[in-house]
Amino acid sequence: MNADGQVAVPIEYDDVTACSDVIFKVEKNGKYGFFNLNDGFETPIIYDWTFYDFCAFFPNVAVVHQDGLVGVIDSHNNYILGMEYQDVRIVDSDTYQVKKNGLYGIINQKGDVLFPFKYTDLGYFGTDDITCAANNNGLFGYINRRAETVIDFQFYKAEPFHNLGYAKVSNDQNLAGAINRQGTIVVPLQYDDIRVGWDDFIKVRRNKYRNGN
Repeated sequence: MNADGQVAVPIEYDDVTACSDVIFKVEKNGKYGFFNLNDGFETPIIYDWTFYDFCAFFPNVAVVHQDGLVGVIDSHNNYILGMEYQDVRIVDSDTYQVKKNGLYGIINQKGDVLFPFKYTDLGYFGTDDITCAANNNGLFGYINRRAETVIDFQFYKAEPFHNLGYAKVSNDQNLAGAINRQGTIVVPLQYDDIRVGWDDFIKVRRNKYRNGN
C-alpha cells in the first residue's frame, strides 16, 4: 500500500520487494518478475532469479537468470543483453562484464567486445582500474581495463584490491597473504586466512584472528 492506504501493487503475489519508489520485484510460484508502479506494467514472471541494480547512473536495469542463462532487461522487459551468458556483472550504463563459453570478457550494450574473452575468472572492476583474473592455467594475476597484465599470474587464488590498496592472495598450499598494488607481498603467504578490513589493519588467522601488518 501507499501512504494513503491504497493498494500500490496488486495483492496476487507470493512476495513483493521494493527496488525503488516505482519498481517492485514480485514472486509467484517460485518465479520472479518486476512490476512498474508508474504504468502498472508487469514483466513476465518467468525468471529463476533476478537482481535489480539500485545505482542511479543506470536505473531500471535488472540482471535476470533463466534456465541456467543470464541476461539484462529494463523495467519493461526489453532485453539489453539477451539470455546467452553464464554470468553478467554491470560495470556502468553501457558496460558489462560477462561470461560466455566459460570465459570472461567485457562488452557494451551493442555486444561489441571491449575486453577479450580470455579469462576463466575475472574480479569485478567497479570503479577500480585493476582487478584479479585467472588464466587458462588456473593461475591468478592482476590486469587493467585494457587487458594488460600489471601483476604476473602466479597465485592460486586472488581477490580484488580493497580500498586500502591491499589484496588477499593464496599459494598452492592454500596459505593466504596480501600484496599491494605494485605486487609486493606485504603479508607473507603463510596464514590459514586473512581479512583486509576497513581500518589500517590486515587480520590474519592461524588458529585465531589477530592483528598483523
